[in-house]
Amino acid sequence: DIGGSAKGIVKSGDYIYITDSTTGLVIYNVRDINRPGEMGRCPLSGESGGIYVRGDYAYVAAGEEGLHIVSISDPDNPVLKYTYDSPGIAKNVFADNIHAIIADYNEGITILNITNPENPEFIKKFTTLSYAQVVYKIDNHIFVQDSGSRLEYIYMSDPSNPRSLGYYGMPYSLYKNVLRNKYAFIPAGESGLIIQDYFNTG
Repeated sequence: DIGGSAKGIVKSGDYIYITDSTTGLVIYNVRDINRPGEMGRCPLSGESGGIYVRGDYAYVAAGEEGLHIVSISDPDNPVLKYTYDSPGIAKNVFADNIHAIIADYNEGITILNITNPENPEFIKKFTTLSYAQVVYKIDNHIFVQDSGSRLEYIYMSDPSNPRSLGYYGMPYSLYKNVLRNKYAFIPAGESGLIIQDYFNTG
């Protein structure tokens, strides 16, 4: 029992990281999957949602509060290091070793430089086709699921000048997109499975 409503979850190594709408961040040790043990908690302001773990940091989208960056180097004692007040309503986040990309809902996506995670720097805000809800990145390609049931493809070789390559639109909700190599595998409810080549969009 994490004490609230679980919103996001990610596994990294022997740990799972859960965001909670009221508690913040909760860490569990799942080395023994039959006996998960709670490690530490980090209270966070706002409504914590999407989470991404990279190295010693957890990046937590927190709605109108923006993006929380939490040090998880000690799983027993996670510590909030920085809160970035993004322009929109942070719903989801992706992070690699250099950039964090926030699905900023009504403001599209926000790109940050996180080479120093405890002092991120703004690079660019990019307006998406509709309200951005989920974001993921492979190589120089950003994938954004929006509120209009579309998967938009954005090219980001230059983070200060991303450009849209097109989108795949459907008249029903997207549930979860699985991205492998150059394909998006999209479970689409009663319509089955859609396999989209994201180098051939439009």
